Amino acid sequence: MLDLRNKFKSKKFLIYGFGKSGKSAYNYLVKNNKILNFDENQKVIKKNKNYKLISKSKVYDEEF
Repeated sequence: MLDLRNKFKSKKFLIYGFGKSGKSAYNYLVKNNKILNFDENQKVIKKNKNYKLISKSKVYDEEF
């Protein structure tokens, strides 16, 4: 398997959708990167209070 950790080092990512694949992406990228999580589904937001999920207005304010 390709080791892409060095390519994805010290970057800023937005994970749109925080279901199974969103959590997997978060766990892979969380070291040495700034991760922002966004999801519109209220059930997902309530279920994942330990993760920092941002609002839609904050998504527009950030630069990527």
